[in-house]
Amino acid sequence: MEACKAALEKALGSGDARQEAAAALASAVKAAGNMKAAGVHDALKAALDSTDASVRESAVACFTALVQLGLAVLEPSLVAMLPAVLERCSDKVVSIRGAAEAAVKAMSAVINPNATKKV
Repeated sequence: MEACKAALEKALGSGDARQEAAAALASAVKAAGNMKAAGVHDALKAALDSTDASVRESAVACFTALVQLGLAVLEPSLVAMLPAVLERCSDKVVSIRGAAEAAVKAMSAVINPNATKKV
């Protein structure tokens, strides 16, 4: 669990290595098997609503990396965060908008059809 928190801190604090840090977070969450137990869900959701654009962009990158894992066990947490990612599609910062759109497309490609009632 500590590995997940450390990976999340690194991912949200990184600038140039954002994608690599997000991939490391996804690997740590995969090893833990649960986002909520690892403390990643709440922190990532808060980061999506941060006032700092760099943190928001990193949070969207982390969300995309977690979606790309395609793990069914993560789907409830990811679906719960989807409204916050959809909000980022209207962000003032163009790079965040583009990353959020890519994240939503990635989520729609892997989401279980039975979860669409929530979406």
